Amino acid sequence: MRRRIRKGLAVLLTATMVVGLMPGAGTIKVSAAEGEASVSAATAEGYDENGFCTSYELTNGTWALKSGVTACATHGEACNGYQPAVEELLDYDINGDGTTDANDKAYKITNAGQLYWFADKVNNDYENYKDKNAVLTTNITVNEGVLSGGELNTTNEGTFRSWTPIGYLDLDTKVQYPFSGIFDGAGNKINGLYFKDDSKLRVGLFGFNIGSIKNVNIVDSYFSGKSQVGGVCGLNDTDGNIKTCNNIDSFVKSSNQNAGGVCGVNGGGTITDCNNTGEVQGSSHVGGVCGSINSGLVINCGNTGKVTSTGERVGGVCGMLFTSSSSLETSYNTGDVQGSSYVGGVCGYRYNGNIDNCYNTGNITGTSKVGGVCGAIYTGQTSNCYSTGNVTCDASDASNATVGGVCGYQNGAIKNCYYDTGKFTGKAIHTSISHHFRSEEHT
Repeated sequence: MRRRIRKGLAVLLTATMVVGLMPGAGTIKVSAAEGEASVSAATAEGYDENGFCTSYELTNGTWALKSGVTACATHGEACNGYQPAVEELLDYDINGDGTTDANDKAYKITNAGQLYWFADKVNNDYENYKDKNAVLTTNITVNEGVLSGGELNTTNEGTFRSWTPIGYLDLDTKVQYPFSGIFDGAGNKINGLYFKDDSKLRVGLFGFNIGSIKNVNIVDSYFSGKSQVGGVCGLNDTDGNIKTCNNIDSFVKSSNQNAGGVCGVNGGGTITDCNNTGEVQGSSHVGGVCGSINSGLVINCGNTGKVTSTGERVGGVCGMLFTSSSSLETSYNTGDVQGSSYVGGVCGYRYNGNIDNCYNTGNITGTSKVGGVCGAIYTGQTSNCYSTGNVTCDASDASNATVGGVCGYQNGAIKNCYYDTGKFTGKAIHTSISHHFRSEEHT
C-alpha cells in the first residue's frame, strides 16, 4: 500500500468544502437612513446611542440604576435599562415556509441595548418570548477591545459589559429554557461579547437552542464557562439548527469540558456552513467547531483557529463523536491541535457515528492515541478523509506512543483515507484490533 495522499481527492474535497462557507450569503441589511433614525429615536427616548437607558450605569460589569436612583424617571419601574425592540412584519421569508406572509415577523434589533432586551425577555418572560423571532439590522458593538493579542484584555476587563446567553438551564431547579424561535443575524457582526463565569453551563451568544440561528458573525468576543461553551451556542439540542454562522477572532474556553468555536455540544440538531477562526481551550472534549457531537449532523464547517487542551478528546473540528446518530461530513481543519490523549486533526475520539469527506492540514500533537484524521476510532465508519499536517506523539513512555498518519488507535471501519508520508513517516494506523481498514493504492 502506498501511503501518499491522492491529489485528485484533495482537490475534490477542498472544492466541495468551499461551497457555502462564505459568511452573510443571501442576507438582508437596512438602509443607513433607517439605522440613523433608530439612533436618534433611542437618544430622544432617554437611551444612549447604543440603546442603554441613561438612568442606569455600568459599575464593575454590573448594570444597575445609578446611585441614589430608585426608578427610571423616563421609562418608569418597568424599565430594565434596555431599549425595547419593535416587532414588525418582514419583507422576506424568515421562517422558510416558501411564502412571505403574516407569519414572517420579528423583533428588529438595531443596537446593543435591544440585543440585551431580547435576551432578557427570552430568559425572564419565557412563555411569551421563547419562540419569538429576531433579526439584526446592522453591526453591533457591545464592548471594544475585549481581546488583546488573541487573549482576554485583562487591563480593561473591569469595564466590560457582561453578556447573558439566550436560553439556559436553571441549575437549581434543573428546568430547561431553550430558545425555539428564529434569530437571523442577516450577515451582520456582533462585536465584543464578554462572559466569564466558570461555574456556568451552556454559554455563548445562545446558551440553549432548539430553534434556528443563522447568518450571524461573532467577533472579538470572550466566552468562559464550566461546560457546553461555544461562540455561537452552548448546546444545540434536538431540532436546533445553526447555519452560516462564524466565530471570528474570538476566544472560547471551558474550565471542564465541551468547548467549541461555534458550539459546545450538538445534541441532536444540525450545524451547517459554520466556521471558527479563534482559539478554543478546555480540559476535555474540545473542538475547533464543536466540542462534542452527541447526536445530529455537522456538515460543511471549518476551523482555522488553535485548539488546545490539558486533557483528552481534542480535535480540529470536533473533540468527540458519541452515538450512531452522530455525523461529521465535508468539514476541515487547518489550525494546530494540542492535547494529551485522543487527539486528531479532524476528530479526537470517534466512539461511534460516521465521518466522511473531511481533511486536516494542521499540526497535531498529543501524548497517546494521536492521528492526522482521528486520535481513536471505535464503532462506525470514517471514509474519504486525509491529513497533510505534521503528527507528533510526545509520550514519556515509548510503549504508549500510539500515533498514526490517519489514526492512532483503530477498532472501527476506515475506508479510503490517506496521509502525507512527507509529513509523517510512520504507519497509517498505529494500533488496530479490528483490521477494518481499506485503502486503494495511488501514486
